Amino acid sequence: MTTPEPSESPVTGVPEIDAALAGLDLGEDVTRHPAALAAALDVLQLALNPPSDAS
Repeated sequence: MTTPEPSESPVTGVPEIDAALAGLDLGEDVTRHPAALAAALDVLQLALNPPSDAS
């Protein structure tokens, strides 16, 4: 079986999201997938719904 070439990460135009997607590593060790996906989701949520400054 051949290993497929890794595809390039999508570019969203939001630097934080682009960095999170570029850093997402879904390798063969599936035990690490939930943590990697959760980290990317955290960045996505912050980028789309930033906390408001209550100053």
